[in-house]
Amino acid sequence: MSKIIVPFQFNKTLTIPSSKSHLQRLIALSSICNHTSIIHNVHFCDDVNAALSAAQQIGASIKVNDKTLEIKGNSKFPQNKSVIIDINESGLSARMFGIITSTLFDEVVLTGKGSILKRDMSSLIDILSQAGCKVYSLNNYLPIHIKGKANYSKIQIKETDTSQIITGLLFAAPLLSKDVNIFVNHPLSIPYIELSINTAKLFGIQIEHSKDYNYFHIKAPQLLQPTNTIAEGDWSNAAFFIVAAALSGKARFLGLNFESSQADKFILKVLDQSNTPFYIENNNELIVEKSNELKPFKVDLTHCPDLFPPLVVLAAGIKGTSILSGISRLINKESNRLNVLINEFTRLGLEISTENDTMIIKGTGKLNGGIIHSHNDHRIVMAAAIAATISENPVVIENPEAINKSYPLFFEDLLH
Repeated sequence: MSKIIVPFQFNKTLTIPSSKSHLQRLIALSSICNHTSIIHNVHFCDDVNAALSAAQQIGASIKVNDKTLEIKGNSKFPQNKSVIIDINESGLSARMFGIITSTLFDEVVLTGKGSILKRDMSSLIDILSQAGCKVYSLNNYLPIHIKGKANYSKIQIKETDTSQIITGLLFAAPLLSKDVNIFVNHPLSIPYIELSINTAKLFGIQIEHSKDYNYFHIKAPQLLQPTNTIAEGDWSNAAFFIVAAALSGKARFLGLNFESSQADKFILKVLDQSNTPFYIENNNELIVEKSNELKPFKVDLTHCPDLFPPLVVLAAGIKGTSILSGISRLINKESNRLNVLINEFTRLGLEISTENDTMIIKGTGKLNGGIIHSHNDHRIVMAAAIAATISENPVVIENPEAINKSYPLFFEDLLH
């Protein structure tokens, strides 16, 4: 299946759906709190549904009322119990629930489908092994078979390609009988670590950490308290619409938290550097509009790698050379996002290359249009769609269904 996007201008008012990153964290912690938590402003997608499924598989009961979730967690687990956790294609749920369930069950089978089966889980397997589990896998890929309950009293993370490992450890630690100490050599995606810490606070979890996030101390056990909270609007999804407005029109965005810890709020700094007109009204509305005086930008995306796809499009729409650092973070995503961005956008007429850990984009202000393969990557679908705002001919997206991973209504919100 393919979808044809004709060149268009993005002019509208849009309420941004809730963050799947925030929602998955809220669901995971609700599932291990032995009381009922309430989460408002819920938007469902494949990754959120994967977290809900995992929560149910470990014994949580879930009620859905329109955009509100009621989750009564399970904190009492019988001895010698085993569980199978299917996380669909969600990398975050794989790592969170993989670590959490290893503290609760004697035997865990972690499985999924699609792109997740091609994502290296070495860092997760290393942590499970450090904690004393016997781990069996297919060359470090899912499915993973975990035997023996984990002991995470002292964990050393030497190298990892994701902060999701730290999130899993922070969430599992309160379930243990002894305090947990985590040492991290090179913490990545620090804003996502902050998001995890702030989400844990909603459940009364106390986490001590060093200023640079290379050491964490969590007292254990801790009894989780239920929460009644609102899921934040998603800065990752918003970034694509923001770029579309910056390149082609004017838009007003509602539902974003300007105090959020989400990494992709960094898009605001990129707007500033690229001379994109934007301003905030009423403390909760973001207005972004096109300018004919956009400037090339140079940014480090090491801690917010999901911004690469929309910013490749922004750089293409600006005359001059933009430089994006941190490309090493792109390899182990839903696709090898580095190769896909280079190959697919080259087909649209963009001059894009790499040097060391940087991506160099020589923008001309326009693209030719053409065919883009999504490679089953939702962020590539989004980038291809907004590329039509600066394309001379239609952009044809093959396998656009990949969008369901994070944003099933994306095309409706973009084009209607």
